[in-house]
Amino acid sequence: MHLLLENNHILTWILYFFIYAFIGWIVEVVYHVVKQGKFVNRGMLAGTICPIYGFGSVLLTYLLFPYRDKTLILFLSSALICTFLEYLAGLILDKLFHKRWWDYSDNKFNLGGYVCLEFLLYWGVGGIILVRDIHTSMVNMVSLIPIQLLMVVDILFLIIFIIDLISTVQSILKFNRKLKLLSEMREDIYKVSDKIGEEVADRTLNVMDKSLLISKFTAREKRIFSAFPNIKENRYRDVFLELRDKFDEWQSK
Repeated sequence: MHLLLENNHILTWILYFFIYAFIGWIVEVVYHVVKQGKFVNRGMLAGTICPIYGFGSVLLTYLLFPYRDKTLILFLSSALICTFLEYLAGLILDKLFHKRWWDYSDNKFNLGGYVCLEFLLYWGVGGIILVRDIHTSMVNMVSLIPIQLLMVVDILFLIIFIIDLISTVQSILKFNRKLKLLSEMREDIYKVSDKIGEEVADRTLNVMDKSLLISKFTAREKRIFSAFPNIKENRYRDVFLELRDKFDEWQSK
């Protein structure tokens, strides 16, 4: 406990967040390399971090480090805390961006598709490894960094993180506007059947515009489709599935 208290400065916890967010990104990448047989830059952000792992790890180590020798408490607490965070993150992202970024609906004993028993067990085991083994080494390592250097590193990481976060949110909102536009075009096309002449020509031009919109994916859109193969759209599902098919077609070339 004395070791933890010596390193309880806010600057050390900020660095812990980024280190664990990076480790979480590595875990996600390795998991999907094993599962899909290829590299995928996991996570919503363009950078090599998964913030939810950073938040979860900081919370676990802060709350559970005093109980690191009590395996059962560590396992149960880690499993419940991480599962709650995963459920909360999935729900918030769903409500904010109208997308289901991951879905455990096909897994047994799932809750709303946001969490499931299988991953609850993974979080429990992972929490034991994190708190009992990894964090002690992390504390020793970070304690060697001078406070002035630590401040510079934290500020640099925070600036990069905030820029990445803002850019990602803007890209997702832009993508949502694109889905809305394509959905409106689809509805217009359905109304063409009882129209003739010049209006039909105008609609045809709209279809051409639609094809152009679908055929061009931004780098962020490509990465999101790759990183979240099971992502689901809540508002414009038909158009989203069409884009999904186009992306799969583009990727297979």
